[in-house]
Amino acid sequence: MPSLYEGPQLVPLDTNHGYATNLVTGLPIPALINSLGDTVITGKRIAMQAPLFAEEGLAYVARRKAVPTQVVEAFPDRYQERIPGSASGQSFAPSRSQSLGTSHKPFVLALSNGDTVTTGVPHPITYDTVAFPFEVTSQAMPFRFRDVAQYNLQYLDVGQGLHSSYIFSMLQDSRGDLWFGSDAAGAVRYDGNSFINFSKEEGLRSNYIQTIFEDRNHNIWLGTRYGGVSVYDGERIIHVLQDGSDLGNVRRIVQDDAGRLWMATAKGLALIENQQLSFFTTQEGLLDNDLRDMVYMPGHGFWLASPSGLCHFTGEEFRHYPNETMAPAVLHLDASDRLWVGGQQVGVHLIELDRMTLHRAPTVLDTLRIRVFTEDSLGRIWMGTQGDALVSYNQGQIDFLSEASGLNHPSVLSMALSGDGSLWLGTDGGGVNRLNLASFSFLTEEEGLSNERVFPILEDQKGSLWLGTQFGGVTQFNGQAYRQFFTNSGFPITFVRASAEDAEGNLWFGGRNGQLVKYDGVNFEEYRLGDPDWDGQAIESILITSTGELWLGVRRRGVVRVTPEGCFFYAESQGLPGNDVNALIEDQQGRVWVAFQEGGLSCWENNTLINFSEREGMATHAEIYSLFEDSNGTIWIGTAGWGAIAYDGHTFFHYSTEQGLTNPIAWTVGEDANGNIWVGTERGLTQLAPSVGVGFPAYSPIVYGDADGLLATDFLYNTYLDRNQRMWWGTGKALVSLDLASWRTAEERPLMRLQNVLINEGYVNFHAANPDVAPMAYDGVIPFTNTPLNLALPYDQNTLTFQFSTLYWSAPHQLQYSYFLQGRDARWSNPTQSNTPVYRNLPPGQYTLYARVIGREKQWSDLFQFDFTIRHPWWERWWAILGYVALFFVALFGAFRVRTARIRQQKYRLEELVNVRTQELEESNQKLLKQNAEITQQREQIAEQKEVIEVQKERVETAHEELTASISHAQRIQKALLTSEELWAKTMQGYFILNKPKEVVSGDFYWAYETENHFFWAVADCTGHGVPGAMMSMLGITFLKEVVVDHSEASPGSILDQIRQRFESAFEGQGLGIDQEGMDISFCAWDREKSILQFAGAFNPVIIIRNAQAEPPAQYDRQLVGDNYSLYEYKTDRMSVGKGFTSQASFVTRTISLAPGDVIVLYTDGFQDQFGGPKNRKFMGKRLKQLLLEVQEQPIHQQSLKIEQVFEDWKSTSSIGQIDDVCLVGVKV
Repeated sequence: MPSLYEGPQLVPLDTNHGYATNLVTGLPIPALINSLGDTVITGKRIAMQAPLFAEEGLAYVARRKAVPTQVVEAFPDRYQERIPGSASGQSFAPSRSQSLGTSHKPFVLALSNGDTVTTGVPHPITYDTVAFPFEVTSQAMPFRFRDVAQYNLQYLDVGQGLHSSYIFSMLQDSRGDLWFGSDAAGAVRYDGNSFINFSKEEGLRSNYIQTIFEDRNHNIWLGTRYGGVSVYDGERIIHVLQDGSDLGNVRRIVQDDAGRLWMATAKGLALIENQQLSFFTTQEGLLDNDLRDMVYMPGHGFWLASPSGLCHFTGEEFRHYPNETMAPAVLHLDASDRLWVGGQQVGVHLIELDRMTLHRAPTVLDTLRIRVFTEDSLGRIWMGTQGDALVSYNQGQIDFLSEASGLNHPSVLSMALSGDGSLWLGTDGGGVNRLNLASFSFLTEEEGLSNERVFPILEDQKGSLWLGTQFGGVTQFNGQAYRQFFTNSGFPITFVRASAEDAEGNLWFGGRNGQLVKYDGVNFEEYRLGDPDWDGQAIESILITSTGELWLGVRRRGVVRVTPEGCFFYAESQGLPGNDVNALIEDQQGRVWVAFQEGGLSCWENNTLINFSEREGMATHAEIYSLFEDSNGTIWIGTAGWGAIAYDGHTFFHYSTEQGLTNPIAWTVGEDANGNIWVGTERGLTQLAPSVGVGFPAYSPIVYGDADGLLATDFLYNTYLDRNQRMWWGTGKALVSLDLASWRTAEERPLMRLQNVLINEGYVNFHAANPDVAPMAYDGVIPFTNTPLNLALPYDQNTLTFQFSTLYWSAPHQLQYSYFLQGRDARWSNPTQSNTPVYRNLPPGQYTLYARVIGREKQWSDLFQFDFTIRHPWWERWWAILGYVALFFVALFGAFRVRTARIRQQKYRLEELVNVRTQELEESNQKLLKQNAEITQQREQIAEQKEVIEVQKERVETAHEELTASISHAQRIQKALLTSEELWAKTMQGYFILNKPKEVVSGDFYWAYETENHFFWAVADCTGHGVPGAMMSMLGITFLKEVVVDHSEASPGSILDQIRQRFESAFEGQGLGIDQEGMDISFCAWDREKSILQFAGAFNPVIIIRNAQAEPPAQYDRQLVGDNYSLYEYKTDRMSVGKGFTSQASFVTRTISLAPGDVIVLYTDGFQDQFGGPKNRKFMGKRLKQLLLEVQEQPIHQQSLKIEQVFEDWKSTSSIGQIDDVCLVGVKV
């Protein structure tokens, strides 16, 4: 079966070379540096450096007499009053006896339908049967706690899916299910997962359920207030009638040794025997017909309660014990054959039946209105009352559990005990409560704590617990009372962080503000640390060593040893890995272990020290909050975020959530007397139970959360086992305790059952369906479920949903299911909380579903098996296949006959065709001879034309070579006109140029010119590309050079205006049909002395890239922010430079100040318009700007390589290749 948890991660101790990589996390291990900047030596034993020393030792502050601030009684609702012995009881004798049947007067009893029946004689029974609809199932929500719960007391109410808040009757049947009967809402069957409703809607005659009983045949009897009795046999609801009338108000049902059923009703005593019904009333000898309760004592008959008193029916005679003052309403026969009697107003009486002696119960019970009794496995008598809570009696000890203890309602009307020992309580308005006394209990300020957050826990030599609290001083608990000590009672600490007891019985307490207090049983003596640098820091841990030395772990400072010679102070300078000490313990070998907030762990022996860290095998250098040594000498380490680590001297064993911890923050670790390791985390408690027959570190995890009875799950860093085998933990809401003497892990194995099978996600009532009628078949149904046996389904009903339920009262929320469908699955499924596996679209075949469930204690249930078949469709049956074979041979024979006839016909046709084709061939031969002569003549003509074509080819090739040479020469001319790279390199800190013509020559160009104080440069895109574009680019370069040389002091906008005039003059009046010719351009002028950039442009933008930490340039149009750089875009005029363009406005000059390291980028539109990429789309300007930001991390002279690579990769996916010339220039100032 699949495992729920992984084994611990093992890391052997390595003190020779140390690990370079953490074997748990897989991350490199850094050096361990302390706050002094020194590398901490780990894995090797080192000599301690000389500590600071204070000869005067601890500084005495004051002595104060210990007087409790407040004393609170521990159990205010507990009384000690034993029921008097038999010698003090009064004789209990009948006042009258009457033999059955001695009366001869006829008596007629009126039935509910108005008919009458003669009493004392049997009458035939009739039955009214209703099929039960198994579809009425609802999911149960988890139990809830009240905030004031003192015990593991949880509740179910309508908010959790219960059908009613008023539970008048209760039963656990032989199958383990719980039945809850309500007042006005019917009954439900509860299995820990879901509810099945039984009400008038499902077939009951009344919704007022007063009693629930299971007979020897496992039928469930429901006695109602207004509808008599109904029986559920696992398939049907059967109403017991007499002449069509029900039995009226049925209050109790019992079965005697002979199997006869007896019912206490409002009209007398009813008997069902051999399909006949008999009524017994006062006429036959009853004391009172209004029977309230009844118990059966094998061999001694029945005791009946009524308002008039008690009646004992032996089977032969009725014995009367009238007592209207007692007014008995509730009876209980305990394991000692004592009869407990609860009255409506006069409390409790006890009758010793073997002596026939009547005792009055303790006076504290006198005014209780008892509604129900029950007895648990320890012999405790539990009493549910009307409005006076729940009462238990155990050998003279009487305890009251009220709403203050966590009960959901003060009126308890019904009770039942489940297999795990839990007591279930039905209340009058609070639903169902579940009480598990052998579980966790909780102490808060309501019970007597001075504060609910308890940190150190200590049991002194006298057996009292001392509980150090947060902001509440310290509380002493001696089992009887809570004695609170605070600042006004001589105890100077408000927030107690540590405690210990020395050999003389003195108690030591450490405070958050550095106080150290000794308690000698009479006085509190306050001390301070002598060193002023250490005084005032929190004392996190106190250790009394086996040699009697006092050790203190001090926050932010280190360790203090208090000896008769004085105080020794140890910190990082003496070799410790840190100064924040969280925990100190002494192991069985006398070594002292120190845990640090910074995550270090040190072992101290004979003034030498060995430090442990990740390098030696610990999971991480995380904070360590607690240390503990178990009975095997293993050191357990509680960490913040990395679970619990066990170290046995050779290996580190790492336990976290994968190993069963409820959370990786392990605040505290402890051990009980049975070797169980308990780990308290941020979200619950984990018990690591030792596996039988396997050595360390084999543990089986058992987890506990709020649903398991924990009122609070945020544990603090303390665990304590007292001498009475009770575990104690501090949490954020309460002090939690667990009595290990009565606590047991559940021995019950989960009982798994299949409740229902859905077909194609639809409900089928297999009890009501006829299994002999298609389309499905099955061999009956399992009673009390809707589970068919040997189910066979048609091929199209092949999606099955299985609804399982599991009886496991210990922790139903922790059930994990695993499934294996033989015939489909290759292996078992991983454990899951889902109890409804779904198998869809199963192919025809035979299947067996195997299922198992595992509970909290890791015991798998018995293997469940369910067989079913998906039948093949009719066309896949054997007779259909046999028919297919027969049809195939018939068709084959018919095809053979048809084929033979066709071949014969084809033979005759071919013979005719051969004759016709022979004649046609002769005619064609004559035509071919004639055509051959014509072809010979044409071949001669083609040869003459070929000679002419070859001459023309030679002329074309010569012209092509001349044209190619001209274009290559034009390319060299164009390159010669471009600015040389020496000028760029001489002027700028760095630059890059990306120039990629679409053809040999380009319509895009770059140009630069230098004067004494200015540097001019431009990037332009002329109309057209190839040869026309190149001609325009040479014209543009010429105009640029002329205008800039002649007018170098002019603004860039003015220079572009003059170039536009030259274009217009060049093409004006030529009559060549030239409409629009010119260029788009970005033109910059840089004043190097003032570091000012002026620029203007036609369509093409100017890009400034600057360090993101620097102040942005002024008046930018758009910004794009990267990790380390920001890009600023400046738009230019939306008009071209040239002839024929409509706009004749002047070009605008913009001016900005440059910063050292700025990069200016000019480019044409060829890059951003290039098609490519995964969707064959344009590169776009936004992606280009992002690319310019990304490449800024590289040196500028390498940026063009990255940009070119991106361009080529983008273009390579395009089916049309490069679409335009590309030019991009970047310079760094």
